[in-house]
Amino acid sequence: MMRELCDVAADAELDAVLLEVVEDCESEAVEATEAMGFVRVGRIEGGARDQQGHLHDIVLLAMPLGKYYEWSKYQAEKLAIGRTAAIRPEKVPI
Repeated sequence: MMRELCDVAADAELDAVLLEVVEDCESEAVEATEAMGFVRVGRIEGGARDQQGHLHDIVLLAMPLGKYYEWSKYQAEKLAIGRTAAIRPEKVPI
């Protein structure tokens, strides 16, 4: 879904997509978006409070669009082909 959001933003000629994530509560989201090419651009220490009143840091991530985004999509496709090759080498085009 994030890839589609970035595609829409790129088509609209935006400069970047920004994302806020509660770091220790949504660590998998941070890892997944960084794997897509998002980069950390900031942190708000104690920027979120949970139901028990504990403070958590918010991580700000950005996906620069334009050539950087095109490169990240290329890298993701290349990685996906590598995974396919490891599973079914006969299905990978040469």
